[in-house]
Parts: sequence; structure tokens; C-alpha cells
Amino acid sequence: MPIMRKDLRVEKTETAIESAFIDLVEERGFEKVHLVDVAERANVNRNTIYIRYGTKEDIVSAILTKTYESAMPQ
Repeated sequence: MPIMRKDLRVEKTETAIESAFIDLVEERGFEKVHLVDVAERANVNRNTIYIRYGTKEDIVSAILTKTYESAMPQ
């Protein structure tokens, strides 16, 4: 069975959001980061963030999941 890959546009959007989030947390601290700021930094519509993630904690969870999965051997 072939491995299904995400659409490259989706991957690019998620990477931009997650990178923007990490940058903002490093600059301001977690409590002072707002999803609107993440959207602006990632150059995406804020609804995109709410649809894909919902909360800042969900972004953290996605980042940790991707990090864990990339560290696991195939």
C-alpha cells in the first residue's frame, strides 16, 4: 500500500505557521503570543490557523508530534 503524502501547499502552510509560532514564542514568551500574530507572521489568514489548529497548545502538540515522528525509525 503506498504511503499517502500531504498536499505540498498544506505542508508549506503548516511549516510556516509552526515556524512563525516558534519564532514568536522565542521573542515574546508563550503567554504573549496570539494566534492573530502567528497568522500575520506566517502570512496566512487567521481562519487557517483556527481551522488547522484551534489553539496555541494545539500548535505545540503538532510540533512535538512531528518532532517525535521524525525521530522514530521507519
